[in-house]
Amino acid sequence: MRRLFAGLSVAAAFGAAISFVFLTDAGRAPAAAPAFAAPSASEARAIGARWRATRDTALGVDYARALIAAGLYDELLTEISERGLFKDDAVGAALYRTEAALRQGRYEEALQSGGKGSVFENPYLAYARARAAYALTGEPFAAAEDLARALRGPVELTADAWLFRARLALDANELETAEAAARRANEAGADRGSLEAVTIEKAIRAGDIQSATMRLAARTKAAKGGAGKRENDFRLAAMISLKAGEAEAAVRYVDAGRLDGSPDANDRLLAALAKWIGGDKAQAHSLVSGVLSAAPDNWMALDLAAAIARDLGRKDEAVALLEKLATRRPALAAARRFGDSVSSTVIDDAYARFAALDDDLASGVAAALLGDDRNLPDLVREPGASARMMATLAKAMNENDARLMRKAALAALNDDGGALTITLAGEALRRIGDFDRADDAFARASTAAPAFFAPLGARARLFVDRGNRAAAIGLLREFLAVNPDNREARLAMAILESESGAAHAAVASFSLLAPEAVFADEAAAIHYAQAALKAGPAALDRMLERAQENATSKRLLGRIYGAVGDD
Repeated sequence: MRRLFAGLSVAAAFGAAISFVFLTDAGRAPAAAPAFAAPSASEARAIGARWRATRDTALGVDYARALIAAGLYDELLTEISERGLFKDDAVGAALYRTEAALRQGRYEEALQSGGKGSVFENPYLAYARARAAYALTGEPFAAAEDLARALRGPVELTADAWLFRARLALDANELETAEAAARRANEAGADRGSLEAVTIEKAIRAGDIQSATMRLAARTKAAKGGAGKRENDFRLAAMISLKAGEAEAAVRYVDAGRLDGSPDANDRLLAALAKWIGGDKAQAHSLVSGVLSAAPDNWMALDLAAAIARDLGRKDEAVALLEKLATRRPALAAARRFGDSVSSTVIDDAYARFAALDDDLASGVAAALLGDDRNLPDLVREPGASARMMATLAKAMNENDARLMRKAALAALNDDGGALTITLAGEALRRIGDFDRADDAFARASTAAPAFFAPLGARARLFVDRGNRAAAIGLLREFLAVNPDNREARLAMAILESESGAAHAAVASFSLLAPEAVFADEAAAIHYAQAALKAGPAALDRMLERAQENATSKRLLGRIYGAVGDD
């Protein structure tokens, strides 16, 4: 029979015999009524009455456990904060406050209740903090330090801690690591059901659906004569159904397992995914919004929420979610926002975002929840090869890794990727001094996307670097003839004209730009000032008037006056 509590004695280390472990399948919090004879609310309150009459320490522990088992979390918190339960036991109070908050999906509160420092460095609290940190972020590294402490704890705790380590590995699709962690959990005495859940989920994620289905059916059949269906069986069945493209069946399993009300963030995200694919988009949106309310930085929730918002036509909401995702997983956010097919209206923005990346393109929410993206909507499918290549190129450039830049650039050009990829490849080749190949790449990209300024601007810079300003100006002039409203091209033309001594032409180009665009760029503002000085008093007066109205700082205004000899 599955155990929910295992009583532990830590009196020698902490002066209190109140610690406990919540044993769960694969390290998850239980998603439905546990398969054991948990006390009812009335029974838990009866224990509380006896404790209040005696104030017996051991009875107080029984009372706290009974309240947790009965789901009376708020009552437990009230007893601790207002009625003296664990009054003289800081560790016990922290443990039960943290567990109650976790089971209510209040992850930030759980993390804070777990505390840090002195007595709070107890391994049981570290284990609770690890679970809270992972729920808040979806990032294994956020839980790493506390989980390591828990794994060094007493043997009664390490079984659960190793199961949680397996959970993190499964979500990251590190299946060998998950298997190794499960072996350690087994050595520490983890229950058979929890280990079976790891094995079945590993098969699901590896794509061995037949084996997973057979194992789950045997497990369910065996449970019928015993303690009943395990909560994680519903989650595993939903995963199998989603991978098989059977969304309606997945929704039935989600509902039967009450995953939409689980304290586990990933369970609720799986429920949202199933509901979305099953056609209940409003419910899916509500579920994922609830996860974000409790864990606003959880990258998985942000990724899924953005996809659902886009499907619902909530463009502004989707953009805001992707901007938030960019603070957690920049490459994934860029790939989600722009994908492999980018419209001409946003292609320069897409290039700027990809070029700034310095992280690998991690997998998305579909891989985290299921292992892959088969039979799922395009909005949550894994980013394509082009986006991954762009992320690799950008990271190589930002790390100034010449060997990797060349390797990635040549691979991108050989694969004949889109204009974004080819432009990044050209920029990588330019940085390592392979100017001829870089020029060819920029020319290819400009032909593929005539409204895309980045490759043309890069090619113009190559001409300037080689001393051919006239060719660069010719390129820009041709581009502006077709794309007269492109601000970057107009600004580049104005600066190049100023550098070439064509003062009147430069002033004319600067005048065609919105003044806030010119004076937001200090180098451009100085070029404008120098060109206006050469162009004559009327041009100078007009430039100074615009500078006074639009300069972003007094320092910049001072530099402009200095450039025209008026200190």
